[in-house]
Amino acid sequence: MRIGIDAGGTKTTGLLFDEQHQVVATAKEAMGNVLVDYDEAYQNIRQCIQQLKTQTDKAIDCISVGAAGVSVMVDKLQTALENDFSTRVVVKTDVQMSHIATFQNGDGVLLIAGTGSVALDKTNGEFQQRGGWGHLLGDEGSAYWIAKQIVLTYIRYLETNEMPAGFETYVEQLKEKLPDRQAIINLVYRRTKDEVAELAQLLDGSKESDYTNELVQLVASHLVNLILGHSSKKDVTVAFEGGVITKNEAVLKATMTQLETNCHHVNVIEKQNGAYAVLYV
Repeated sequence: MRIGIDAGGTKTTGLLFDEQHQVVATAKEAMGNVLVDYDEAYQNIRQCIQQLKTQTDKAIDCISVGAAGVSVMVDKLQTALENDFSTRVVVKTDVQMSHIATFQNGDGVLLIAGTGSVALDKTNGEFQQRGGWGHLLGDEGSAYWIAKQIVLTYIRYLETNEMPAGFETYVEQLKEKLPDRQAIINLVYRRTKDEVAELAQLLDGSKESDYTNELVQLVASHLVNLILGHSSKKDVTVAFEGGVITKNEAVLKATMTQLETNCHHVNVIEKQNGAYAVLYV
């Protein structure tokens, strides 16, 4: 029997697998980001594992934990869990475990384009991360970055009364959401990253226009750069996660078009929950 844990910033989910790799039980607890609050996250992860252990009278051969924020404390978390459960424990970041689960510990690129943006590339058995620097240093192509581009264009319109062709479709909604200078400042400087990123949803429902098309192509270009980096490989297997790439059809189409322009063959596979990584570690 094996237990896989996916410990994210808002929830911790666990799966219990039998000898045939079938899910026989599930569990759910609160957040598992050990960087935000190690003690709270650890208790949630521990309780999730304990819930699953009570669902079987057989021995647990392995526990895998993919935890947000764990990169600087892998050994600490792994040792604590080994002491508590007396079995083999594998701890990695939640992104690494998602990659292992999705590609069954093989090569490929996991692109995450949500509030932030990052790509985890495994080539010849070696992991390389691109992006993931956060909204101050990067996250190009993410929802936060899209929102920032829209706000900057809106500010230029407010100050100069000039705007790119097609931006007028955004103006009325922006005036409603951000009626004055203080509202803009409050959004960007006082609200959470998630709240700022919500403004990117304007792109989802916007009518086709020069501005929208240009922004979509720019988003796609940044995401393709994350996927390919500076590599010259002509065949790529990729999985997508995050609303920017999975929910916006225009962004997905533009990204695929640009990828296929740079590669001979693009294979897109479905992203798997990181808890499944326990089957491959």
